Amino acid sequence: MSAPTGRDILDGLPFGVALFAADGTCLHANAAFCAILPSPAAPAGRPVGQVAASFFGEEHVAELASGFENVVTDPSACPRCECRGADGLRYECAWRAFAVSEEGAAVLAVADVTRHLEHRDTLEERARLAAVLTGIETTLGYTTDFDDILEILSAEAPDGVSCSGAAVFVRESGGWNALHLRSLPHTLIGQRFETEEIPWADEALTRRSLAHGPADGRLGEGEFLAIPLAASGEISALLLLVGTAPFSQPALEFADKLATLASFALENARLQAIERETREALQTALLGVVHEIPGVRLGHLYRSATRRAQVGGDFYELFDLGGDRVGAIIGDVSGKGISAASLAALTKTTVKIHARELGSTAAVLAKTNEVLVGECEGCAFVTVFYCVLDIVTGELRYCGAGHPPPLIGRKGGETLLLPVTSPILGAYRDLAYEERVTTLGNGDVLLLYTDGITEARREGQLYGHERLLVLLSGLGRVDVRELPEIVFEDVFAHVRGDLGDDMAILALSPTRVDEGRRQQQLPL
Repeated sequence: MSAPTGRDILDGLPFGVALFAADGTCLHANAAFCAILPSPAAPAGRPVGQVAASFFGEEHVAELASGFENVVTDPSACPRCECRGADGLRYECAWRAFAVSEEGAAVLAVADVTRHLEHRDTLEERARLAAVLTGIETTLGYTTDFDDILEILSAEAPDGVSCSGAAVFVRESGGWNALHLRSLPHTLIGQRFETEEIPWADEALTRRSLAHGPADGRLGEGEFLAIPLAASGEISALLLLVGTAPFSQPALEFADKLATLASFALENARLQAIERETREALQTALLGVVHEIPGVRLGHLYRSATRRAQVGGDFYELFDLGGDRVGAIIGDVSGKGISAASLAALTKTTVKIHARELGSTAAVLAKTNEVLVGECEGCAFVTVFYCVLDIVTGELRYCGAGHPPPLIGRKGGETLLLPVTSPILGAYRDLAYEERVTTLGNGDVLLLYTDGITEARREGQLYGHERLLVLLSGLGRVDVRELPEIVFEDVFAHVRGDLGDDMAILALSPTRVDEGRRQQQLPL
């Protein structure tokens, strides 16, 4: 029995192999190799006599020719390239020098690697899409605005799945309005569509999942992918992506994950909007609508901390007590949020209720303390400054319960702190509260504020009472209505815009004091 030749060995291999002469023409190819080749490149299915560069189409000519030259020049080389056959499959082509010189110069081995490459491409695409999804999630984390979220999705999602266009369709009154178009006809902007006009919208709503298929003429040519965007369980918008080719399985998986991510962002935006509206309503209720009362000119200001978004516990109000008397209150509840706002409202209401019944400011705060202790059982504390001004005599009766000491700026230029000697409210029962008395004249200013002013700090340095005294002393004659803003701007500059706490300021100045009836200025 004769020994097998090189050609016999090639014929027995399960993958495609061809033998080439030194001039680059094919000497022999096994059946597996011939089955791979397109018929135009291999007449009658036989590649013998042809060059390898003609086997896989023009896009692979240079690679195959270069590979053959390399292996002939350097027998130790093993050039490789990837080619796509006429059947659409993908092949890895590898050149090797042939050991038996009389049989030929080189061998071209061709293996079907379609599944391997598709698996590799799928893994690479999933990894890329995961990175895109992470980027979108990071960007969405910077906003809680509904429209901003939709714009981010329409701008960044198409890059992930290599789309030719994108748009957001917002559901309104049973129809759909097109917004945030990208590379789609601008005539769609603001256009309203009924659900029956865009079947993919109805499909997404009915199935509450992705809808995809051929795009109609209005959206261009190719494939569409509709991603439902839900908030509070209701689909409120659709993100439409349009591509020139069918969407891959990783792209569909990406879209499904994007829908979940977007829905979380939209629901968070919805809740933030509700919280913001609630916060603003509560803060408005706490601060009240402060109007000037005849005989008193005033200025007031409230600013939220820049480091947090919760409703604060600061409050103030000016109210008419009748009989030429005006009451003013400013306070601050420990803590933030709804519970602090509720306690602040209770404090302000209790003071106003008892202000007409009890003549002494100390008695009013003592009564308020008993109410707060009964309600909160020491879980939170309130600092309060409460005063009553007689707008005819200028007498100012006041009680400060653990609150920062207010300032008086005399018309003549003197500036001083009012001593605060009583304990905070809400801590213990049966505490003693002390009323003090001084007087204000026309043009004098009483400046009330919360501790967000004096405790504002930069690099550990407090703004402090002394800085406030210096500021007030250096202003000279200033309209009391402008004073709160002046104080705030000075504090804001001190902390370089980084407010750690809310700030409330109430400034008032009598205008109708009868100097003939004004009491002698009392020592503090």
